[in-house]
Parts: sequence; C-alpha cells; structure tokens
Amino acid sequence: MIKAIIFDMDGVISDTERIYGEVSEAYLKEHGIIMSARETSLRYAGLTFPLMFADLFAKHNISYSPEDATREVMQRSLKAFETDVQPMPGALELIHVLHTANLKLGVASGAHLYLIDLILSRLNVKDWFHALTSSEEVARGKPHPDIFLLTAQRLGVQPEECVVIEDGMHGMIGAKKAGMKVVALNTHGDLEQTDARTYADVMVQSLGELNVDVISRL
Repeated sequence: MIKAIIFDMDGVISDTERIYGEVSEAYLKEHGIIMSARETSLRYAGLTFPLMFADLFAKHNISYSPEDATREVMQRSLKAFETDVQPMPGALELIHVLHTANLKLGVASGAHLYLIDLILSRLNVKDWFHALTSSEEVARGKPHPDIFLLTAQRLGVQPEECVVIEDGMHGMIGAKKAGMKVVALNTHGDLEQTDARTYADVMVQSLGELNVDVISRL
C-alpha cells in the first residue's frame, strides 16, 4: 500500500532545472564547452554540481576547480531565483491533492537544504511536506539509494510504501535501488532516448496525468 510520495524538486516541483540549465550552458561556453541546457539537464539531472563539473572538466581536460565552478553557477542561479521561480505545470495541484488525501509527502533533492527551503517557500508549499532531504545529508548522492532511504525513514514509512517522482535518470536509478516505485516525468519527451523505461513503473508527460488513484495502483 502506498503511503508516501517523494518528489525530486528541480524540474518536478519547480522549473529551476531550466534556470540551472541556462546558467550552466552560459558558464560552460565561457570555458570552451558547448553543451545545450537540455543536454546538460538530461545527462546530469540528479547529480550535484561538483560531480557534474568534475566529469565535464575531466572529459575536456580543463584544470579548473569543480567547487569554484559550482560557487559561480550557484551565485548566478540565486540571482535568477529572485525573480524567476515558477512551479512545473500541475505540480501545485498534485501536491494539494496528495496532501488532502493524507499521504505523506517528502522531497529528495540534490540541491542544498537552504535552496529546497527557499524554493518551496517561494511556491508556498513548504508546509505541505513532512520531510525535506538534501544529498548533502547523505554519504552518497543519486544514483545511490541513500537519499531516498533517509527520506522514507523521516516519513516513517517503508521503502516499498513509497512512490518517487523523478525527471532524471540518476534519481530513477537511486529510487529503484531503494525498492520504491518510480514515476518518470518526461516533460520534454526525451527520456525515451534513455533507459528510463527500465526503471520507471509509469512514465507521464505532465503531473496533470497523476492523481491518488493512479498512484495507489502502482
């Protein structure tokens, strides 16, 4: 029986994945790496910025600190968040419906805790969540299961009682390793180019396709 829903945040609850992508695309171009915002998101969604930059810099033989790159991108992103944070289509409605149905709600995100708090507060949904978990709180981030298992523990439920809503492959892999059901949010239609269907129990193009009945049947 499903008792809890665990959301990724960027690209699932908020459109901040777009902002990160646009900022990262511009930053990488400054360092000679040409990669579109969507390509970056598709390849690295769910990973922390230091891991993303470490991988990209290694592949392009760039001797620059991933930590310094992360700080610069975060500063630019935070400036954009001041005026440009929007919910993903159907996100607020779905969160309200699930909250009304007395399901426990959690967030498991690669973002820092202060950003999770900031963004959910901006969208006026923070109080509807029972647990907020960041990858900075676990030894291993996505695609490992640690963040999902910690979130389930905080929610007071078993992993098999959880459904995870993710838009990134790393998150789907981690959720499945945790023994949870997985909803793949295929907003841009390009998850079908990946192995998402291997890990997803259901794939949707919009959160508007989900409701309590659909989730309870997983």
